[in-house]
Amino acid sequence: MFLLFILSQLLVLFLVPTLAAREAVCRKGGVLNSQGYSWVYLALVLTLAMYFVVPSGELGNRILHFVGGGVSCALITQGFLQLSGLRLRWIDEFLLFVAVACVLGVTNELVELLMGILLERNYFTKTILDTQYDLLMNTAGVTVGWLLLRLVPARLRV
Repeated sequence: MFLLFILSQLLVLFLVPTLAAREAVCRKGGVLNSQGYSWVYLALVLTLAMYFVVPSGELGNRILHFVGGGVSCALITQGFLQLSGLRLRWIDEFLLFVAVACVLGVTNELVELLMGILLERNYFTKTILDTQYDLLMNTAGVTVGWLLLRLVPARLRV
């Protein structure tokens, strides 16, 4: 069960954005910048590490969403930008990062809801506030991730 959940998260978090970036670049006739995959791989390692390092419980869930749902989304979005070669103003870049985190965060919550319905037992949510806190932590994490990426020299980012 837990393995199925992790696999669904990996599909949503890593495979879909990577393939979308690849398709967008190839459609334009551009050349893929393989350095963008480094950010995606870093996000993958970070998220998997969080599943094994973070303690279970309420605090662990918040940390997991902050890092896995926020900071990792920032890394994936950075990888997408680098793969596609897009150059954005800082405010547009920030809004893109938050939008990606929101889409993936809501998708994650819908997967949790669907699994709770299919299994007739809710393993992931104890109250409605859990979903709200998860989305809040995703947004806070992507904001911190974006700010940390802004500290990386521009020649390494895009």
